[in-house]
Amino acid sequence: MKRICFILSFSLLLVASGCEASPSSKRIAGLDAEVGLQVRSLKTGKVLYAHNANKTFIPASTLKIFTAATALSKLKPSYRFETQVFHRGGTLYLKGSGDPEFSVHELDDLAGRVKQLVHQRINRIIVDASVFDKNYCGQGWSDDDSHNGYAAPVAGINVNYNRIVLGFLPGKKVIVDPLTRYVDLKTSKGVFKLQGHGVSVSGKIPRVTKPWYKTYAIKDPIQWAGFLFEEALRRADVKLSKKVLIQAGKVPTKLEPVTSSFSPYLSEILISSMKFSQNLENEAVLKTLGDGSFEKGLKAVRAFAGPDFKIVDGSGLSRMSKITPDQMTQFLVRIAGDFETNPEFMTSLPIGGEDGTLKDIFLSEPFRGSIRAKTGHMRDIYCLAGYYHKPNGEIVAFSLFSNKLKSSKKN
Repeated sequence: MKRICFILSFSLLLVASGCEASPSSKRIAGLDAEVGLQVRSLKTGKVLYAHNANKTFIPASTLKIFTAATALSKLKPSYRFETQVFHRGGTLYLKGSGDPEFSVHELDDLAGRVKQLVHQRINRIIVDASVFDKNYCGQGWSDDDSHNGYAAPVAGINVNYNRIVLGFLPGKKVIVDPLTRYVDLKTSKGVFKLQGHGVSVSGKIPRVTKPWYKTYAIKDPIQWAGFLFEEALRRADVKLSKKVLIQAGKVPTKLEPVTSSFSPYLSEILISSMKFSQNLENEAVLKTLGDGSFEKGLKAVRAFAGPDFKIVDGSGLSRMSKITPDQMTQFLVRIAGDFETNPEFMTSLPIGGEDGTLKDIFLSEPFRGSIRAKTGHMRDIYCLAGYYHKPNGEIVAFSLFSNKLKSSKKN
């Protein structure tokens, strides 16, 4: 499959380069897959090549292009999330803002400040995630994906992407990140078992020559955040009762924050979410666009992208979204000409042969460093959309969608 994806991508770039060896529509049609392709000049908007350009395809993670561009336009590149801590009596309130970059490191920072500012013993932590609704999963997400870290729940408070990372190291060693009592990791006779708070994973420890990581979604973001906050408070030696009650709730009105933590700028968050295709980051940004709601966020994206775009989530994890190559390249040309959006948007895209999901693709000249594009990859789907800076100085926008892709000798 990986080889087929590379061949498709390379064929696209031959087309974009205007190479005489470019694959014909007949040859593309002969692939054991549904393929759509379009290349469009950024300067003139003229279509340079098209095959099935008006046919709809599942775009996978290339859909993130629409979420990211909409967020840069509506929220602005300097937008930041703020997570706050409040205090009353023996209760600490942790109020989330939907920050997709929030982590145990920020919890440790907050705990250090609480240690200096709050001198009462704490017996209760209330986690306020009301900034987002309680719909944690995007429309059309498969139940089969729900245990995987890439399908982690999207809540009003998200710590470490609401997922647990298992690292498999040479020598059949296993580590867990973050290190927490929320889950218990045990290894014995070549088998690992990770259990706790709705997480239950086990299997053989793989034999690897270099570190390999697998992520698992947690089930309850509220309890997860509260538990990790309690652990951070204990590390900071804050006065806590032996048993601290963790609950969901809301911060009382007129209560002033004790301290807070700000996220990186939106433009920086998008670099992570686009280059490494982080689903939770895009979905949290989508909900922020919609005042805490997936559906309202989708309305904002559709209004910005175009009324004919069938977009049903913010990350492309759903198979219900349908986009044409023509819609994608028109949108890319439009964003390229938008000064308020384009500089940060272009910076967020993976660079061919250099970083992100394109680090190991397009390693040779003239493609290395000359492609900025978003990948999309799911079972039987491979997509790529973005820009190519040709050797003659011309920049083109392109979109390649392949669905129902089979690994076969014919391909």
